[in-house]
Amino acid sequence: MNIKKFLFWLLMAAVGLALLGCNTASWLGGGQISNAQQQAYQAELFRLQNTPQSKPSLNYYQDVKPIVDRKCIVCHACYDAPCQLKLTSLEGIIRGATQAPVYNASRIDAAPTTRLFVDAYTQPEWREKGFFSILEPSDKAPSSVSVMNHMLALGKTREIDATTKVTKSMLTLGSERELSCAAGNDMDEYARENPNGGMPLAVAGLSDREYSVLTQWTMQAANNKNLAPSAARILPEDQIQLDIWESWFNRPGKKQQLLSRYLFEHFILGHLYFQSDAQLKVRLGAKRAEPVAVFFKLIRSTTPPGKPPVDVATVLANEPPPEHFYYRFVPVTQTLVYKDHIPYRLDQKRLAYFESHFLSDDWQVDVLPGYSYQERANPFLTFADIPAKLRYQFLLQDAEYFIRNFIRGPVCHGPIATDVIRDQFWVMFENPAVEQYVNDEAYRRESTPLLGLPGEKDALTELGDQWLKYSRKRNAYAKMRDQHYSRMMPDMAPFELLWDGNKNNKNAFLSVFRHHDNASVVQGFRGNIPRTAWLMDYPLLERSYYELVVGFNVFGNTSHQLQTRLYFDLIRNGGEVNFLRLLPPEARQKEYEHWYQGAAKIKVFGAYFTPDFKHASPISYTTKAPKAEFFTHVFSQFPLLAGAQEFAASGFLQGLPLKLLKPFPEPDAFNTLRQKTAEQLPFIQFLPETTLLSLKNADGSSQVFSILRNRMHSNVAFMLGESLRYQQAQDTVTILPELVGSYPNLMLSVTAKEVTQMLKDIAEVETQKDFDLFIDRYGVRRMQPRLWAELDGYRKHLEQVSPIAAGVMDINRYGYW
Repeated sequence: MNIKKFLFWLLMAAVGLALLGCNTASWLGGGQISNAQQQAYQAELFRLQNTPQSKPSLNYYQDVKPIVDRKCIVCHACYDAPCQLKLTSLEGIIRGATQAPVYNASRIDAAPTTRLFVDAYTQPEWREKGFFSILEPSDKAPSSVSVMNHMLALGKTREIDATTKVTKSMLTLGSERELSCAAGNDMDEYARENPNGGMPLAVAGLSDREYSVLTQWTMQAANNKNLAPSAARILPEDQIQLDIWESWFNRPGKKQQLLSRYLFEHFILGHLYFQSDAQLKVRLGAKRAEPVAVFFKLIRSTTPPGKPPVDVATVLANEPPPEHFYYRFVPVTQTLVYKDHIPYRLDQKRLAYFESHFLSDDWQVDVLPGYSYQERANPFLTFADIPAKLRYQFLLQDAEYFIRNFIRGPVCHGPIATDVIRDQFWVMFENPAVEQYVNDEAYRRESTPLLGLPGEKDALTELGDQWLKYSRKRNAYAKMRDQHYSRMMPDMAPFELLWDGNKNNKNAFLSVFRHHDNASVVQGFRGNIPRTAWLMDYPLLERSYYELVVGFNVFGNTSHQLQTRLYFDLIRNGGEVNFLRLLPPEARQKEYEHWYQGAAKIKVFGAYFTPDFKHASPISYTTKAPKAEFFTHVFSQFPLLAGAQEFAASGFLQGLPLKLLKPFPEPDAFNTLRQKTAEQLPFIQFLPETTLLSLKNADGSSQVFSILRNRMHSNVAFMLGESLRYQQAQDTVTILPELVGSYPNLMLSVTAKEVTQMLKDIAEVETQKDFDLFIDRYGVRRMQPRLWAELDGYRKHLEQVSPIAAGVMDINRYGYW
């Protein structure tokens, strides 16, 4: 066995032990129910059992949905919704819950998919898949009360109140929580073992009116044999556009068919809309008593336009469909959740762009590609007939959307993936006018066979061979690319190499922030100058998308997930090495060693292609800080697109002729925080990943800020053992005058008059006790009723400043406050 194979299987053994440990999380509860609570709980169940139904009947959309949207889906929205109970739609409520987890990193075989609106439609179909009702009382239950009302009653009678600080001794929260998912006949036992496990879980509860509406409607729904969601009405102007787009996607001809397949695979996560942004803003602000379709999903259907669509429902978007299928649009009927709401505009302007960009070019398709293993594993082969430059330009035009698909996307709990990216890094793109893969046909033909992606073959016995096969191909490609660029572009000026966004496209420069097990992407360079940056070319951008979106199965087994994550480590390394070439030769090796400290030297030796440390840089550097000097040049060259105003206001860039923007209420003080490390400012070490700050002004208006903790690591070359790689003393914070992150871990609320004192108090925090006192004064604790008002404020802010992208924020990761 060679050294690389030995190191691989040594790593796999460590991973296997860690993954087995992933399923040993603590119970939800914390102690036994007290006699007083037990009596109150049973009395409430008896009352519910004997409460007559309200008349007139409650309407789900008018009476119930507003409550569920405000206080329930904040935890029951994503794939990690407890017990797969997704409450974002009536369909999800009717489907119910299951004990089968979506996230199970140690499973040998892939789990059956249970995607709402895809894998089953009717209640009997979901029952066959192991879901049980939360509305109907169980025949075996001691009392004829539904699971939902059991959980609501337990929440109403719990003994923790607004004065309580929630602790781990009371119950386990967040992604550490192991779910019991008790069905009706297990509810009494669940209540005895989990006195604090009622709903809403460990947050300020429902008002008396909300509790009455939910419990009454639950009993009403249980007796309604015809309970069914109302179909979302498609407005006439949308129906016109929908018909146009369905006709366009299903046009005959091999050229159109290949393009439709390519676009379909890039829209599978998108929430698509047919109106202009201005028209959609008006529509989103309209209040309607009935469900109206605003966003749509693109699917492959067995039925043609004009008939109700029936999803082909393959596990992956690039799996073979039936011989005859049609591209169709279906309404997005669930409440929009910020985590997985990724909008994309398909209006007449976009249609004209597709026609002129793709179809006016003189390219032909002689034979349509199929769905073989090789074609699914290598999209560069599959879509080779579509000119590569056209594909790359298409991705660049909305680069934030495509990166958001795999950075934010639908994966709710992804620490194995996010362990291999930095907490903050910047992304740039190569100029399609000079990028070599899309411009040099010989180089493209030679390198394309090396760009395949692992994960299609997921048998555990093939894990090692699959990984070694694809890692070798990747490293062979990296060597080929390095030699080709050195030969063909020896003196290329970096600002000819960088895509300039066509002078006005803000997708040219992006920032990614990792929040432990999830991440966010925003336009512009934000935060401090990061430790690393990525320079993405077309192969790197397309591989990222196909590896983490098209080819990723959240229900996949250990082998599939490990292959995917390990290759993403190579993708990150590739982006970093591309950027490294822009620095002077004498600085590259030192910078690279700084990125890959400690045990990462094993990966540098055994898994990565060795970067070019010798070839001359096209930039003449004059300082001893070439990375900062490079970004100074970027800000000077592209001030508006890169966001130089923020940096000038922050004091990072001295002497640039830029108009200073001062978005912070106390610029100097806030900027001081942004430039300090945890060693200099101990407060940082107590911060969670994502903190939202609401600042109330005297006139009733408010400002919002995101305080993001950037954890420093000796390296991010491994999926596991993150705590061993922390460099906590070097942690920093990024403070942005906007909302960033899908999962707030803490909310702070201050008035304008309190800001100066708050900043003074921050500087005095040195211990956990100090931090707890700080939270007492400025923080929003879980059990405080104002928690809901604060969440409402952030939602309304999103609806005002970014209505098309707005959605409900998830508090599954809210901390023990």
